[in-house]
This record gives sequence, structure tokens and C-alpha cells, in this order.
Amino acid sequence: MWNYSRFYGNIVINRVGKCRGQILFFKMVAYMLFLSAVIIIWLAFVYLFYKGNRENFSLSNALLPLLLFSIILTIDFHLNYQTAANPLLNDGIGCSGYFSYWILGDNGWSLPLFREAYDFATFITCILILLFATTLIVDPFKKKGKT
Repeated sequence: MWNYSRFYGNIVINRVGKCRGQILFFKMVAYMLFLSAVIIIWLAFVYLFYKGNRENFSLSNALLPLLLFSIILTIDFHLNYQTAANPLLNDGIGCSGYFSYWILGDNGWSLPLFREAYDFATFITCILILLFATTLIVDPFKKKGKT
């Protein structure tokens, strides 16, 4: 393999002159922007749902679209990682998922990046499942207290 990387302490400069630390920083900024956009859209959905259906509002119903979207993203990241990890399917690393390509962008693809994105999506999905289960348990008790 051809690798024109030069090492300067902990900083690695690749053949196009970009620092890998800068690329990882921009990837993290992209994750945060995407996560912020999803949270803002979800908060707008919750506000509209609460405004239109105040007496029957339950947080579990508001969490359900966010949970479903997270499950779809986790499946997409998993398929993307599995496709990239199998060298027989591709000639090199490719981004096979629609959401994966949209979130991760064009440059800096690597198996560790795909694995990190899949692990992060799985972690968020597990947290949302726990929150959803908790709200399913707590919501009936809140409704009993109101009546």
C-alpha cells in the first residue's frame, strides 16, 4: 500500500496535507450539527403534539418517532459497517447506507469511523429504548394522579 503520511509527534499529516485531527474534529462537528437538528425537530414535534392534544399527551408517544428514527439509523450504520468490513463485496471502502453517507460525508472513510458511528448509534438507541420503557411505566401513574 502507498502511504505518504508523516508523523510529527501525535499529529499525522496525510498525503493531501490535512491533519487527521482536523478531519476528526470536522466529523465531530458534523455529528453535533446533525444531533442538534434532530433534537430541534423533535422538540418542535413534541410542542405541536402537546399543543394539539394537551389532555392525552404522553411522553412515550412523543419519544416513539425519535426511537424509530434512531433504530433506522442504527440499522443503516450497521449495514454500512458490515458492507465496508467485507472486502469481497467492495473494491475498497465504500459508504453503502443512505443516512450513513448523509451524516458521515465524503472524506475520511475508514472502518474505525464506520464502527464508531455504529457504536454511537447503538448506544443512543439503547438509551432511547430505556427512556421509552420508563415513560411507558410512568405515564399511567401520572394519569391516575390527574383524575
